[in-house]
Amino acid sequence: MTVWSALALLLMPLIAALITVPQLSDVYAQAGTRSVALVAACGLGWGIAQVLFGLAVDSIGIALAFAIVLGLSAAIGSLIPFLQLHSDKVLTPAGLGLIGGVLLVVTSRHLCSRGHSSRAND
Repeated sequence: MTVWSALALLLMPLIAALITVPQLSDVYAQAGTRSVALVAACGLGWGIAQVLFGLAVDSIGIALAFAIVLGLSAAIGSLIPFLQLHSDKVLTPAGLGLIGGVLLVVTSRHLCSRGHSSRAND
């Protein structure tokens, strides 16, 4: 672990929480073990995603990595909550509009990646 990682991802958030949240240990105790573990797991997942995104940028370039990651995260981030919270509205005009928009984003992302691969082959 580099010095930056230790400071930016471990030490500084802890210091900021201790300074800004009165009785931090009480807050964690009231939240419960399950909630704290869920937040920690999401944070771990976010950290892994950031490392993998950095590797993707290094491997395929910043333009293509952003097109793929932002396109897919916008599509998935719109569709999953909609399906989970409003599954009864999937076949309504609003639901079909959302699904059509997500398909447009995924298609655009696909075209960006195909354009990059054809450019790379030239």
